[in-house]
Amino acid sequence: MDDMPPELLEHLKALWKMQQTIQLTIKPRDAWTICAIVQFASRNPMLSPQHSKLMESFGRQIQAAIAHINPALEPYLEMGWHPEYDQEAPQ
Repeated sequence: MDDMPPELLEHLKALWKMQQTIQLTIKPRDAWTICAIVQFASRNPMLSPQHSKLMESFGRQIQAAIAHINPALEPYLEMGWHPEYDQEAPQ
């Protein structure tokens, strides 16, 4: 953060202090895709424990919203948090 422009740093500090929530409207199919991306990215070994925790919290909020719409998807959504269910990319 030390190499950020001072004006950006000030805006970010203010953002970090805010407690209000942000409401988003997205299509369920997009939520599914975003959840999968967050699940995959949350395993990045370069992430700090705090960032991993934040990503999982965000992803699980998306997961809950999808499961609310279609509870049958819950077990499949949960599998995305567990690397043992990962599939190899086709060659």
